[in-house]
Amino acid sequence: MGGETGGFRCRCLARWACRALSATLLAGLIWSASVPAADAPAPRDISQWHHTAWTFAGGAPGQVSMLHQSSDGFLWLGAAQSLYRFDGVKFERFVPDDGQPITFSFEITDTPDGGMWIGLAAGGIVYLHGRHVVRYGPEQGAPLATVQQIVVGSDGRVWAASPRGLYFLQGQRWEKAGPAQGFPGSSASRLLLDRSGALWVAAKTLLRMPRGATSFVDTGIKVAFVYDMVQAPDGLIWAGQPNRVGPVAMADGTAYTGDVHYAWDSAGMVFDRDGTLWLSTLGNGLKRLRLDAHGSVMPDVVMDTYTASQGLSADYAWPILQDREGNVWVGTSAGLDRFRQGALLPQPFPTGSHDFALATDGKGGIIAGTTNHPPMLLADGQVTTLLPENAKPDAPVRAAYRDERGRVWLGSDAGLWIWEGGHLTQVAALPPVVGKSEQVQAITSDYDGGVWVALLYQGLWHWRDDQWTHLSDKAPTAILSSPDGTLLALSHVLQHYEKGVLVRSVDLSALQVVQTTVLGAGNGHTWVGSAMYWGVYDGKAVRRIRSKGDQIWGIGAFMETPQGDLWIDAVPGIFHVPTAEVKRVLAQPDAVLNDFVSYDYLDGLPGRPSMIRPIPGAVRADDGTLWFSTSNGVASIDPAHLPHNTLPPPISITAARIDNTNVDIDHTLSVPPGATNLEVHYTALSLTIPERVAFQYRLEGWDKDWQDVGNRRTAYYSDLSPGQYRFVVRASNNDGVWNNDGASLGIAVQPAFYQTWWFRLLCIVAVVLLLGLALRARLLYMERSVRERLEVQHAERDRIAREIHDTLLQGVQGLALRIQSVANQIPREQQARHALEGELDRVDMVVSEARKRVLDLRTHTTEHLQEALAQVAGILAVNSTMDFRVLVEGRPRALRSGVHTEVLSIAKEAMFNAFLHSKGSLLEVEIAYLGNALRLCVRDNGVGMTEQLLQSGRPNHWGLGGMRERAEEISAKIHIWSREGEGCEIELTVPGSVAFAAREQLWRRWLARIHVSTMGA
Repeated sequence: MGGETGGFRCRCLARWACRALSATLLAGLIWSASVPAADAPAPRDISQWHHTAWTFAGGAPGQVSMLHQSSDGFLWLGAAQSLYRFDGVKFERFVPDDGQPITFSFEITDTPDGGMWIGLAAGGIVYLHGRHVVRYGPEQGAPLATVQQIVVGSDGRVWAASPRGLYFLQGQRWEKAGPAQGFPGSSASRLLLDRSGALWVAAKTLLRMPRGATSFVDTGIKVAFVYDMVQAPDGLIWAGQPNRVGPVAMADGTAYTGDVHYAWDSAGMVFDRDGTLWLSTLGNGLKRLRLDAHGSVMPDVVMDTYTASQGLSADYAWPILQDREGNVWVGTSAGLDRFRQGALLPQPFPTGSHDFALATDGKGGIIAGTTNHPPMLLADGQVTTLLPENAKPDAPVRAAYRDERGRVWLGSDAGLWIWEGGHLTQVAALPPVVGKSEQVQAITSDYDGGVWVALLYQGLWHWRDDQWTHLSDKAPTAILSSPDGTLLALSHVLQHYEKGVLVRSVDLSALQVVQTTVLGAGNGHTWVGSAMYWGVYDGKAVRRIRSKGDQIWGIGAFMETPQGDLWIDAVPGIFHVPTAEVKRVLAQPDAVLNDFVSYDYLDGLPGRPSMIRPIPGAVRADDGTLWFSTSNGVASIDPAHLPHNTLPPPISITAARIDNTNVDIDHTLSVPPGATNLEVHYTALSLTIPERVAFQYRLEGWDKDWQDVGNRRTAYYSDLSPGQYRFVVRASNNDGVWNNDGASLGIAVQPAFYQTWWFRLLCIVAVVLLLGLALRARLLYMERSVRERLEVQHAERDRIAREIHDTLLQGVQGLALRIQSVANQIPREQQARHALEGELDRVDMVVSEARKRVLDLRTHTTEHLQEALAQVAGILAVNSTMDFRVLVEGRPRALRSGVHTEVLSIAKEAMFNAFLHSKGSLLEVEIAYLGNALRLCVRDNGVGMTEQLLQSGRPNHWGLGGMRERAEEISAKIHIWSREGEGCEIELTVPGSVAFAAREQLWRRWLARIHVSTMGA
């Protein structure tokens, strides 16, 4: 048994590692679109599908054993070494969050919650959701043999088929199905969930569990090992078995009794949207079978094949699937292949045919003349060489034309030919030219049984009734006629003929070229084209037409449809301009052509237009199909059945990098402090033409508008400011259908320490401190300058005061003493003595006033009041025996500048009076710095004052009155006490709120200390 199982597994790895996505995932879509409508075009030959192959050299993992498109649009590829996902542009080796790659993946199915079940070829099952993985091995009941298919039933139960039996998930454990589930077998090779929700199992017979049932019913239909099992559009169940492919059962579980089957080994099967069955084979490439109008296979008809000789990556083809956009994908032993239907249908003319001149035969066929092959007829997909009856057409055919009678004219270097009634006949040789081989450039009808012919060397000719008539020596590159007898001939000018008579030559300077090449008939106008520019002729002049971005240039052909649409064959591709845009541009002379659709090699265009010859490069068949010739082949397009991809592309943000380091994006992306460069990688899952997917993104909170970045799939940001952002990306598919919901990622840029609010606050504080220090330094500098100036002034005042005191006052005092001595010698009763004494009194007053002025000169404000008063006492004590002392109570405090001056003035006045008039022996000054006041007390032990003197003061003296006025100025109270013989006391009380300067704030004292220490350093 073990050897049998091992051999079974080896065969699986060698031959059966080729499983497609279950057709049921797209069954509804296929069923609704698979049976062609009556007016739908016939299915294409496989060679007419646009094919792309990726091998190991192109980034593919090489051998592909499994294909699956997940619900988010990614294409998943299973390979021996790992699991890969593909967005149409880039292959990504997928590693889940446990760091272990998923190897030998064999089958995948989606779950309703967006996860995936993966069956492994080496045994075991994996559940994947995002990058989170759960692995099921023997301990969880998973089979050790190859898991050949996994299906989620209509009831949500997960089933797995393997050579060791049928398994289902019960809770978190896999259980083996048995009689309780109606499964009698020991192995299961394939599962199928059909469109009705019934579950099929291929064992030794086919088992079926109808929707809503809990056990299988044995259909009794015997099958061998089933490689793949799908449901056809008509409901038949098809199975691929060894050397046999065909239907095996009806949709209701009864046996298929027909005889349709094919002796092939098919590893995978899928019905496409056209109802065609694709088969991958183990060594013979791809095969396709055509269905009839009822969705049934046409017996014994192989539609076509496609092998490595035609471009398939390898003939050993394994899994096959159709994606949600209708593209068919095939995994082979060498890589991955994609087949998609382009808008243009390449035509099967012989390889190597070059430069086609085209004309329709009026029966749905196309006649083509080339420069290196005899004329050919393409009808019903078959190419036939036209064999003339009277000559061998070995000369190059450079022009073709179908006239109003249905005849097809061919112009070769040997002459004119006509295809009519199924026969090709030469009707005329070309006019001879000496020394040269003449060439036909263009042909058009004269609508009278003849034709106009443009020749390369001999100009414009007319042929009718076996006779040539020369019209002009100018050699046109294109000619165009109409039933009313108008003929337009295009060279370096546009010649307008009416019934063979030249009526005007139209200047073509608007097109800024020397030689123009193409004319195209329109509804009341004519299109004119050249190698660079193009325009329109309205019967009088040619006006140039510009396209958006000048995208349309290098014109090979024009084709305007009866509905008014304009088709242009140009170097960049084929352009379709809708009727409304054509009318707008014709009506507005300065209008720019904006609304158009382009088709190029991605749409099946085999080459670029042949410039100048052959002509015409585009024709319209009677059924409306447009045919375009290129230098490398012919392609057609059916305007009535243009493919249009209506599915907005799913968008995924796949990765992020910060300073070239990959970071996790499962949650909000956190950008660390100091990071400078941020990259966000994203993609859109439109697999048809990913080259045409367009992106726009915006970082909300940073970008003001959407950033148009074309097909680029990475966003770059540098030096983002700290904060919360939201990155949003949206995309359009190849036909411009946008997914405006897009995808988003939260981004939090963390601030560096120097970007935090507290650092900014510190910076502000530091700036304020620096400004404070600078201001403090400035103030100290100014204070020092002022102090130095004041010290110079005070020194000069002291010098002046000393000079006055030591010279003038002392001299006046001595003079007064001598006069007093003289006066004492005069008798008292004499008038002269009284006069002298009166004058001496006035001298005393002058001296007293002079002493005050000297005192004012020699005293100046100091920081402390007691020092200033001591200085005053020192001056007043000169020539006096009176003692002086200052008493201070409390901690000295700075006084306001104005208060300091007034208090000092009051104290000086009191001290002056005491020294001059008290005749005492002691003068005390008491200064009390109280909490709420400043108290100054000046007292002496002299003779005191009378009550009258205390109230009114001395005549002509203002000492006491001045002190009271000064006290009132500073809101102080002054009290004067005195008695005769008991001295005098003057008490001044100043409120603390008035007297004391405001206390310095702590920060100012701290700044001062810093400044002092800095200056000291």
